[in-house]
Amino acid sequence: MDDTEYIDTIRQFIFLSCRHLLSEQDRDAYSPTRGSFDRRYWGWKIADFPEATYQRNVLPLAWALKQHKNCFGLSDTILIEAIIDGIDFSLKIQHDNGSFDQAFPNEYSFGATAFLIHPLLEAFKVVRPYAPESLRVRLECSIRKAANFLCEHDELHGLISNHLAGAALSLAVCGDYFHERKFLQRAEELVGRILVNQHEEGWFVEYDGADPGYQTLCVYYLVQYNLIAHNQILKEALSNSLTFLSYFAHPDGTFGGEYGSRKTSLYYPGGIAILARYNAVASALNNKMIESMVAGKTIGMGDVDMGNYAPLLCNYLLLVDIKKTDLDTNDGYVLPCNQNRVCTYFPGAGFFVYGNAKFYTIISNSGIVKVFCQKTKKAVWNEFGYVAQLANGKLLTSQAHGTSVLLSSNPAVLKITIGFAKISTLVQSPIMTVALRLLNLSLMRNLSLNNFIKKIMVFALIRQHPDNRITLVRKVEISNDDIIVHDEINIATHVRLEKFESGRQFVAIHMASARYFPAFVSTGVKKSFDIDQVNHEHFLVNQTRLSDVVASLEN
Repeated sequence: MDDTEYIDTIRQFIFLSCRHLLSEQDRDAYSPTRGSFDRRYWGWKIADFPEATYQRNVLPLAWALKQHKNCFGLSDTILIEAIIDGIDFSLKIQHDNGSFDQAFPNEYSFGATAFLIHPLLEAFKVVRPYAPESLRVRLECSIRKAANFLCEHDELHGLISNHLAGAALSLAVCGDYFHERKFLQRAEELVGRILVNQHEEGWFVEYDGADPGYQTLCVYYLVQYNLIAHNQILKEALSNSLTFLSYFAHPDGTFGGEYGSRKTSLYYPGGIAILARYNAVASALNNKMIESMVAGKTIGMGDVDMGNYAPLLCNYLLLVDIKKTDLDTNDGYVLPCNQNRVCTYFPGAGFFVYGNAKFYTIISNSGIVKVFCQKTKKAVWNEFGYVAQLANGKLLTSQAHGTSVLLSSNPAVLKITIGFAKISTLVQSPIMTVALRLLNLSLMRNLSLNNFIKKIMVFALIRQHPDNRITLVRKVEISNDDIIVHDEINIATHVRLEKFESGRQFVAIHMASARYFPAFVSTGVKKSFDIDQVNHEHFLVNQTRLSDVVASLEN
């Protein structure tokens, strides 16, 4: 299949996804929620507020309208009505201060506001000839308020680079539309914050660490921003970002994973497709991942829920609209997963990558080990870490942020030290929901208190806190033919365990964008340890050879 056929296939994915959006949207002419894309809210009526970021889906519908193909039942008349209704509903759910809600009522979300301006404005440009003048006036007023909110407030519960990049793009587009320098200056300030925090290894910060999946989304926003700003420093930063990202395209076509700070395996292709016009690393990554997308080897539109539907679909739009220039080849650049030998350590990110003709492996300082067979191009081992269940039912895991040091590179020997941390298993309950809604309707109307409570939520759900009662010292030795993982686990003498096991697939923190199929597929071998012996000795030694794991899988 050549490049044209790949793109044509992805274009068909987009049209089918747009058709699906018409089922997610309330298109009832007499419904008070007409235009909402949150079917949980208007259809099932199990949500008590509409998720504002779902309204980004007007942009894919606007793209379909520009094609004028009327395929899959997407007639111009239907699309125009759906886009106008979607924009109209978005304006109805905006707060007076210009913000929108994503996670709960009266959230005044910086991220939701950041993500909405660009798609609403771009979609309106397409339907403007068909829209009433009153909608233009209301939209422009709404967009100004939203942009002013982004100028006057910050996201305080964590440094999330893709959110800042989304805000920068929206503000730049807004500044360009209204010819207002204030919006452009704020966009430049936000990009500057991303760049000053970019690690020298090339990664952008996502909740205190590197996450290759979300970094591709950050690149999507930054590249589009730079089409307006033409910032040479940002161009160089994006080049460094691509070099880092290139290591996390796997031989089997998946990308990123549980070793990242946000555990995501999503690949957003739009920004990298633009960079592929002049950057050899981007070209190689773009070519591999397009093939993977078409083959269904990476997470696609059929795999994600509505929370990631709009951003992934909008990336597809950018991908198929890219017109290739002179860079038809990747200039001889070979992705790390296809090189004869790779041995690269990213101590800041906590990632170690090793590859040769036999296998390709990624190890994180959270103890995760992913190994791919170069011959079959399949994952042969996903080691997610140990899980200990205490007598009170609490779960602790070695899948936590640890420290790593590369002892030698030939042969490669990596030593990792990890303090077990609690697995986040918190889910909503009726009591918690009532308590949260009481806060939403009272104290959290104050933006300062709102931000403080969100920090507490992030602390409880995402940030891990080592429990030094159990520690793991892992030594990984890698030769040309085998990988040996030698573990020593120390347990405090006053701790009694009910269960201790490894080899199962899990994610230790709350992260809604993790655990999508097909990337979240177990290839581990479950192993349970003699709990009486563990409780008696408070010490455990466990050694695993990759050759033995592969042999057991083959049998």
